Amino acid sequence: MICDDHRLFGESVRVVLQHAGYDVAACTTNPEDGAAAVRQHQPDVYLMDRRFGALDGVGSLMLALADAPGTRALVLTAFADREAVEAAQAAGAFGLVGKDQPIETILTAVKEVAAGRRAFALPRREDASTTPAHNGPRHDARLRNLTAREREVLERLVQGQDTAGLARDMGVTYSTARTHIQNLLTKLGVHSKLQAVALIRY
Repeated sequence: MICDDHRLFGESVRVVLQHAGYDVAACTTNPEDGAAAVRQHQPDVYLMDRRFGALDGVGSLMLALADAPGTRALVLTAFADREAVEAAQAAGAFGLVGKDQPIETILTAVKEVAAGRRAFALPRREDASTTPAHNGPRHDARLRNLTAREREVLERLVQGQDTAGLARDMGVTYSTARTHIQNLLTKLGVHSKLQAVALIRY
């Protein structure tokens, strides 16, 4: 089961897990729905984002796990330190993995946690001299040639915006927004918005 407030990211993780042979019972976007779904589905592994806006999701883990003794939690986070690991452990998590890790690392963490083994992998830290000036996500090779406009479109998709919301916030028509999205998918060589978002490494 997955709980992440960035819907497209959560759905992308769902697709990757399903392709890896996992059955994903639910994909929620807030800790309250996540806790309810854990009680309902009793999943083997509960992947949960650490942050939901200003809310620390780790604080709700004990509530989510209270009625699901067989469920093991794996915390996903964009920012982590030793204190975050200790907080996750104290809340009952079996693991913590950074969103900036390759998807293979996340899959390995899921496998380890499902097997009852601890999996705490901190996000990678880039050297300050090589860290990009913007605060957006880091990209793999397929994303390096995007224009500033294309990068904006992709980052809005990562934030969970649909075509109508993207058109509104970018000040363009729905048709133009749809064209921007299609051009982005074509340039990346993918067939859906989820596939494009899956190229992001947080």
